[in-house]
Amino acid sequence: MKPEINYKLSVKRILMSEKIQKRIFLVGAARSGTTLLQSLLSAHSQIYSFPETHFFSKTIPMRRSKQQLWRFKKKNVNLVKQFMEETKTADSETLLATINPRTVILKDWIGSLLKILDEITLQKGYSIWLEKTPSHLRYVNLLEKTDPDINYIHIIRQGEDVIASLYEVTRKHSDKWGGERTLDNCIGRWKRDFIISSKYLGKTNHSFVLYEEFVKNPESIIKHLCEKLQLPFEERMLEEYKDEASKIISKDEEWKENVSKEIGKRSKFNMIFSKEEQEYVKSKIEDTDASIFSLITN
Repeated sequence: MKPEINYKLSVKRILMSEKIQKRIFLVGAARSGTTLLQSLLSAHSQIYSFPETHFFSKTIPMRRSKQQLWRFKKKNVNLVKQFMEETKTADSETLLATINPRTVILKDWIGSLLKILDEITLQKGYSIWLEKTPSHLRYVNLLEKTDPDINYIHIIRQGEDVIASLYEVTRKHSDKWGGERTLDNCIGRWKRDFIISSKYLGKTNHSFVLYEEFVKNPESIIKHLCEKLQLPFEERMLEEYKDEASKIISKDEEWKENVSKEIGKRSKFNMIFSKEEQEYVKSKIEDTDASIFSLITN
């Protein structure tokens, strides 16, 4: 089992975060296999992995025009406080006190959130952390301005399957997904996220995983990621990922139940959509080619 260590905070250490070796964000379109990949990486003995924090997606506007008008809000701190309660963070009040309520610069707010993730990681006895909130893909540009050394792992899945899964989950669990999404909503989300990830191709601190290759040969993909992150590959990553999944999935995320099953490709595209809808989806995404993210062809 991985270690669970708690110790008293040091304000000096919080501010310096000098013991953190790597910050890793796993991003991609929702319903692309982000949780499955996170589970395997979380099983590494050197990586501490968080449940989805939504730190940036729920405290920073997505549109750049609104980001320029960002101002500190107390409710943002409440979100962080709630997360620390859920993760059983020690001395959370001391840590929250490091957030300056007079912060007016967005970069400072992002820096504070990163340092909080650092400190929680150190409390748990690790020096490398992995955060996975799919929508944080939209905030990579801001994160890179705050810390250019962050590592990013993008997972990309074929558009048809993502769109079908999004369409279904927002109907089965509309209360937790903010309402049902139309077919065009799902297509638009997939295409926007695809375009964002493609902009980072070729950057050394960005790794890319094609879901279809991952489920076909998870060992080779995990070995590749370990090499990119300069970490030793561990067999336990392929053996203990189900146990790790139970730690990072909250009890009200029942749509993630497949993560505890054997790794394999699952598609709902032909089951959910009529022939006409299938053709419509294909026509709308024919200009996207997920193979550009393939490890086999790159």
